[in-house]
Amino acid sequence: SDRSRRWTASLVEMALAVPANRDVVAGWVAAWTPLAERAVSVYLDGLPGASATAAADAVSDVRAWHGSLGVG
Repeated sequence: SDRSRRWTASLVEMALAVPANRDVVAGWVAAWTPLAERAVSVYLDGLPGASATAAADAVSDVRAWHGSLGVG
């Protein structure tokens, strides 16, 4: 939801204000992103009526959002 994204963006902004946190956050993103992308792909690929590009589109959107936060 928009509220969750705003809250997360604020949290990431606050965390990245401390230079030492950048590596920590980058490590979390590196560890969890492949798992999340796989989960999204498996889920959307199994939904009847989902477009052929639904999973790729969702993953692309999340990567873009990570980039806008400075963590992607």
